[in-house]
Amino acid sequence: MQLYKRLSMDQGTGKWLQWRHGGVTATEIAKAVGGGQGWLSVRNDKLSPMPTDTGQPFTLGRGGDSAMQLGHILEPIARAAYERAHGVSLEPACIESLTHPHRRASLDGLSSCGMHAVEIKCGASMVRSWRDKRLVQSSIRRQMQFQLALLGLDSLTLVLYHAMPTEAAELQQVIRMMDYCGIRQPDWQGGPYFVEIERDPVVSEHLLGQADRLWDEISRIKLGAQPTLFDF
Repeated sequence: MQLYKRLSMDQGTGKWLQWRHGGVTATEIAKAVGGGQGWLSVRNDKLSPMPTDTGQPFTLGRGGDSAMQLGHILEPIARAAYERAHGVSLEPACIESLTHPHRRASLDGLSSCGMHAVEIKCGASMVRSWRDKRLVQSSIRRQMQFQLALLGLDSLTLVLYHAMPTEAAELQQVIRMMDYCGIRQPDWQGGPYFVEIERDPVVSEHLLGQADRLWDEISRIKLGAQPTLFDF
């Protein structure tokens, strides 16, 4: 039984920004239940005016966050590495629950059959943590447990990648884009690593419930209700 609908949209459009602003994504609920000020940060972001559409949510260019830009450059390379290793084609996808549309996730890769999905992380520290200690950050695990709940899958793959490509065409593409952005050669940490994350029913159901609670709280405040002590 299909648990979600897949949305076809360019992530560079105002439509995507509106979709993200109108629900709670896997990344956001992972942050909200992670302790500290995460809950209030996500809630206040949803209560603020929708971000202005600037053409795309992330723009490559000089002067930006080099680590973030490098991750953006490497993401399609990491996805292609998974495709070659597993013989499956993936596309980025936005999904939302059919029964609870505010439950949302933006996936780095999802197959047309819906049986294969990946979350891609290209940060140096994330790759190093797995390479040296076989550790995956708790926030990533929460994010992926929420994704698993929406997808209805037993597992999905975390792709960790922080290396220069070995494919000639991909290598030239990365070199060209790094040069364009003024990114210096980093201390490469390696990959690709393919880490299978299995669904934990207790954790995933808890995260779904927290997303529902957070969205209910946001909706009540938008309607003029004052937050209660329970909301903090």
